[in-house]
Amino acid sequence: MNKTRAFLLATLAAAFGIPGTASAMAMLYGNNFSGPSPLFSIGTGTGQATSIASPMVDVGDMTSNQVDTLWGVTLNSSNNLISIDALTGAITNTVALTGTDLQFGGGSITSLAYDPITGVLFGNTSTGFGDTVGGDDLYTIDPLSGAVSLVGRIGFDNVYALGFDQLGGLFGITNGGELISLNLATGNGSLIVGGLGGSLFDMASNPDDNTMFVSMAGSQSLATINLGTGALTPVGPYNNGDANNVVGLAFLADRSVPEPTTLALLGATLVMVRRRRA
Repeated sequence: MNKTRAFLLATLAAAFGIPGTASAMAMLYGNNFSGPSPLFSIGTGTGQATSIASPMVDVGDMTSNQVDTLWGVTLNSSNNLISIDALTGAITNTVALTGTDLQFGGGSITSLAYDPITGVLFGNTSTGFGDTVGGDDLYTIDPLSGAVSLVGRIGFDNVYALGFDQLGGLFGITNGGELISLNLATGNGSLIVGGLGGSLFDMASNPDDNTMFVSMAGSQSLATINLGTGALTPVGPYNNGDANNVVGLAFLADRSVPEPTTLALLGATLVMVRRRRA
């Protein structure tokens, strides 16, 4: 590949997030629970939450495939997996989550997490949302049908924060402030550290650098967490009255429309390539 063509591909990748090449900078999104909530974009350097729209109700968690699909799970009145348009906040698809009632006492899927290595969507039930036998359970989820398949019992109650790092490790935080790692074959959770405090309601790793972010709903702010020690480093407050109980975090590649200068650069690059060929 010549240098001009390599430059063109790098420019296209930076502007549009072409898979398999350099990707666009990832953006962090969040949602509030439980009433009507906007979808938020959240600054990873400041914690500032910016409202995108307000169509979502009772969304208890979010995750994404980190490229083009943002999922949420509804709680309280229903237990559905929804797809969300990150540009507008609109719900584009809804499927009922089915199968937890047949396993270990049932309950609603409370938290979601997507494995960036295998492409499998996971979720867990919790004692706080209807899992009445044996505590929280880990499931895999078919995002097309909503069917869930049991992996196994976690061994901890009320895992409200669930998230993968970029190496395929699954982690959770209980409402009691316990950071755990989860076995993908058995569902079993292993304690890493306790005493983190309550109201840490979701976690998501940045695909650009594998930094794990945590929503601290109690202080209405964003933080990062060290997955080895549990140390929390504040990023900043949400500074948004609608973001008073952020329970879902998810990263997606930046899907905003390229700036006119970027489009002009692409056009000039294409002209340059054609001239070199001539």
